[in-house]
Amino acid sequence: SHQQALRNYYRALMLKSDPFGCYDTASICTANNLGVLEYSKGLMNEALERFEVILSNKIQDFPENWFNLANIYNNFAICYADRKGFGVEPHKRLDLALLYLEKALNMKKMITGENHIDVAIITYNIGILFEQQNILEESKAFKTKAIKLVEGIQPNHPLLAEFYMKMSKDYKTNKANYKKALTIYHKNYPKCHPILMDYHQRIAFSCLSEGTAEEMQIAITHFSEALKISRVLYGE
Repeated sequence: SHQQALRNYYRALMLKSDPFGCYDTASICTANNLGVLEYSKGLMNEALERFEVILSNKIQDFPENWFNLANIYNNFAICYADRKGFGVEPHKRLDLALLYLEKALNMKKMITGENHIDVAIITYNIGILFEQQNILEESKAFKTKAIKLVEGIQPNHPLLAEFYMKMSKDYKTNKANYKKALTIYHKNYPKCHPILMDYHQRIAFSCLSEGTAEEMQIAITHFSEALKISRVLYGE
């Protein structure tokens, strides 16, 4: 569980003379994992402090091709981009997050080459940051590049379905992305998985928004599929 993992990471760091210290690769990796868990649990102050300590404790002394360094930069950028308040102006917060994401991207490319899932993830994260700054053309360009990368690496990768879903903010104009995501999820999950039920419903609602008789019939088909899965999972 998350709570047990947090306890284990805290215990590992306590073995150091300074529980927040990061003096070697092992303790840096432990602190990074702890920061990710804290962030996922909504402990924003703790996570951000964790990453700032990592960045201030000799991490610059490690070679740029140390594979974990790019991950740490990526995790810090995501956490910092989510940072609320703390007296930091939004544009400065996002600019710093973008700086670290660009560092992470360059490092990943140096280590893995251009065609790697990790490169696609960081590229997509940069697109999200541009969206948060309302720089929509740049956002779309980075997100599209990330999608094309994954399509070229592994066309049925679940991450690709996730990217399609995140691009589909409007039912009417992005129905095609929901269908692409559903096709990929069908190839990665059992036929009665909850995520398939969810996407059948998403497509059904997108069809309803168009209001034509033909789309209504398609919506009924997808609602029926969602209902079948629901009955298998949860009963009548």
